[in-house]
Amino acid sequence: MRLVAGLLFALSCLSVSAQVFEFTVLPSASGINGAMEVRLDTDGTLIGNYDTASNPTGTRTKPGLFGSFLDTENVAVPVEVFGTVGSRSAGSISTQSSGNFTLEIDPALGKAYVTRFSLDFLNGSSLSIPSNISLRQNGFRTRSPSFFYLGGTIGLPIGNVTVGSLRGTQMEPSPLGTCNTLSATQYSVAVPIPLVLSGSMLVMGSEIPLPPIPFEILLMGVVTVDGASATVASQSSFTLEETRQPNQPIPPFDLALPTTGDPANVIMSLILTEQTTYFQGTNTMACSGPVLASGHVDATVTFQDLAPGIYGPQDATMDIYDVATGDLVYRRGLLPAAGLHAIRLPHGTYDLALKESHWLRRRVRVTVGTTPVAATLSLLNGDVNGDNSVNIADYLIVRGAFGTSSDSPNYVAAADLDGNGSVNATDFLILRKNFGRAGD
Repeated sequence: MRLVAGLLFALSCLSVSAQVFEFTVLPSASGINGAMEVRLDTDGTLIGNYDTASNPTGTRTKPGLFGSFLDTENVAVPVEVFGTVGSRSAGSISTQSSGNFTLEIDPALGKAYVTRFSLDFLNGSSLSIPSNISLRQNGFRTRSPSFFYLGGTIGLPIGNVTVGSLRGTQMEPSPLGTCNTLSATQYSVAVPIPLVLSGSMLVMGSEIPLPPIPFEILLMGVVTVDGASATVASQSSFTLEETRQPNQPIPPFDLALPTTGDPANVIMSLILTEQTTYFQGTNTMACSGPVLASGHVDATVTFQDLAPGIYGPQDATMDIYDVATGDLVYRRGLLPAAGLHAIRLPHGTYDLALKESHWLRRRVRVTVGTTPVAATLSLLNGDVNGDNSVNIADYLIVRGAFGTSSDSPNYVAAADLDGNGSVNATDFLILRKNFGRAGD
């Protein structure tokens, strides 16, 4: 009994050193240096800007090099437009970045988490980068001016392309990171942050959004605490290469095609069929911000109906939702051998939710302030197929695995409800007890 009490007391004390920071990324000392290249492939048509009423002297087009070309004919020409924006050459881009995020560290447990990370790689500005865009077609003619475009590839005089926005946004809590104590006020951290890259480019007068692309950057540096505020300096490298087939229509736009004299003015209508994005470099962040007022929750977690000596899943994870926004803001790993888990959170109201393996989901609401609060999550057993209910589907799985053990080829671990290494009558009794129940 003394050993258990000592363990619970120690766990409760572990979070005393935990701290939560709200960091702002400082553009003057933050940014990326590296390379960006986007390859675009499109299919579509071009047609002269001629209109009998509004532009009777405009350019007319017709596929092919021979045959009649009537005075009012204006026929669309099938084309492909392709090329690259930017370059894979190292150091081809250099920017300032801005953003914000929340960092929690628990030096006693050696853990660190990042939430609500948002980074504007361009700090609200735009980036002009060189491009090489070409048009491929089978040959066509124009009038006003009269010109022949032989089948093949035409280089388009596009010049530089403007990247109007480029942002990385965290869509879910970070995986567990590490935190090591360097001194009473300094800690080294390394936290992988899953992001979605989004942005847009202005190409040939038309805005082309980048399809959302998942990638990951690393917060890696030293946190320095000075009373009620803190700083963190981080530098890490990243690489992203992703090919997508968005099949996304691009709004029609005007284009002046080169001739030997006046340009041929056409309207392009394209569909973005394939896009390859390459983004590589070093991300430097200098950040500062306050230490948030926080408190702790003593969460008692019970995985019901386990055999003696079995403590529950080794990788159980608690999801923590901000009640005000409904967002999943934190994710906490739980110690499998402990029933009491001390969790530090900024002041606010949260839903603690836990769903593991063959247990039903349990959800409990807590309001965190200056006084420690308690939460109890006791999870019902029997959800063999993981659909958050105990029903006939679960019964059929247990029946199919009945009599097997962990060394049997047809053993089903989820059907072993008490975790003793075999599927037997005890598992049926657990299932029967909770039959018809559903999780939160």
